[in-house]
Amino acid sequence: MALEGRIEDVDLLSKDIHAHMYEFYDRLHDERPVYKMPTTGIYMLTRYDDVRAALGNPEVFSNAVPFGPLQGKRAQIYLDELAKEGWPRLMVLQATDRPEHERYRKHLDRVFNAKRVQELALRIQEVADFAVDQFIDRGECEFIKDFTIPFPSIVVSEQLGFDSTEIEMFKAWSDNLALLNRGIMTDDEMRAAAKVEAEMQHHIMRIAKDRRKNPRNDFVSRLLEEDPDNAPLTDAEFLSVMAVLVAGGYGTVTNAMANALYLLLTHPDQMAKMRANPDLIRNFVEEALRVETSVLHILRITKRDVEIRGTAIPKGSFVSMRFSAANHDANKFPCPHMFDVERPGASAHLSFGSGPHICPGRVLARQEMASGFSTILRRMSRIEFGRPLDDPPFEPSFNHRTLKELPIRFTKA
Repeated sequence: MALEGRIEDVDLLSKDIHAHMYEFYDRLHDERPVYKMPTTGIYMLTRYDDVRAALGNPEVFSNAVPFGPLQGKRAQIYLDELAKEGWPRLMVLQATDRPEHERYRKHLDRVFNAKRVQELALRIQEVADFAVDQFIDRGECEFIKDFTIPFPSIVVSEQLGFDSTEIEMFKAWSDNLALLNRGIMTDDEMRAAAKVEAEMQHHIMRIAKDRRKNPRNDFVSRLLEEDPDNAPLTDAEFLSVMAVLVAGGYGTVTNAMANALYLLLTHPDQMAKMRANPDLIRNFVEEALRVETSVLHILRITKRDVEIRGTAIPKGSFVSMRFSAANHDANKFPCPHMFDVERPGASAHLSFGSGPHICPGRVLARQEMASGFSTILRRMSRIEFGRPLDDPPFEPSFNHRTLKELPIRFTKA
C-alpha cells in the first residue's frame, strides 16, 4: 500500500499517494506535522493552526516566491520570450509583500467586493440558467464540460472585457497560464507558452484602450479607473494583474463546483437534506470547499530561520501551506473526513487562504457556487452518476483537486 513504510520515504508527488491523500494527512498530523518532501526539499505545514499562523505572518513567510518555481532558473526563458513578444510579466498580488501588495490589493478590492458581487447576482443567475438550458432536455450531461466550465467562464470573462463569443479563447488562455505550475516544461514549451500569453496581452490591451474611451459597468473598467488615493497601474502591472485574474477566473470555481456535486452524489443523504432545506445552500458551499479543497496549497519562502513544532526550517526555504491538510485537521474539525452540510463552523476552512493575502475573488466564487447549485437542485431531480468513474476519480496533482470527468443523468424537474 502507498502509505506503508517510513513516512520520510513517502512521495506526495506520486500518483499512488494521491489516491490516499487524506490517509496520508492523518499520518502527517500524527507523526510529522511539518514534513520535508524527499524529492523537492519543500517543507509542508499540515496543521490548521500552523498554516493559519504562517499565512498571517508574511514577515517570516514571504509571498515573494520566484516566478515559475517548478521550472527553477529556466523560468527566465519564459520571461525573456514574453518581454520580447509583449510586456514584461511582473510579480503582483499574491507574489508580493507589503507595501507593494497593499497597493495592488487596493486596486483589486475596488473591483472584487461584496457590493459589486451583489450587483452581479442577477446576471450570475441568468448565466446559470442559460448553462442548464443547453442540456436540460437531454436528461444527461458531462457536468464539467457542460456546466462547471461554461458557467464561471461566462461570468468572469464578461467582467474582464471578453465578448461572449470569446469564451473558448478565454479558457485556452487561462489553461496556458497554468502550465508553468503543472510540471517541468522543456525550453521550447516555455517559449511557446510565453508567445500565447503575449497574444493574450495584446488582446487585453485592445480591451483596455476601448474601456478607457468607453467605460462600462465591469471589472476591467473599474480596474482602469483613476484612484486619487492610489498610484495608477502601469501597462505591465495592469497586464500582470489581469493574468492573475484570467488564470484564476474559472479553473478554481470549475473544480470546486465539480467536487461539490461529486460529494452530493456520493452522499445522497446530504443531497436529500439540501432539497428539504434550501437554506442550507451557503453552509453546503463552505463544507464542500473544506472537504474537497480545490487549490491544495500555496507556496511561501522563509525570510529567516524559523522553528515549528521542533522542526528547523532554514532561511530561503520553500514552504507549502497545505490548505487541504489543514481543512482535514481533527483538532479543528471533528470527524474531518465526514461531509456534513449542517456542520457548525464549516466556513472556518482555509480554502481561500487567510490573512492579508486571502483570495480577493472569494465573494464572487461563493456566489457562483450558491447560485449554481440552487439552480441545479431546482431544475434537476434524481441526479446520479451517468456511469462508474475511474478509481481514483481525481487527476494526480500536487496543486489542484481536479476530477477527470463527471458524467451525470437526471430527471428534468
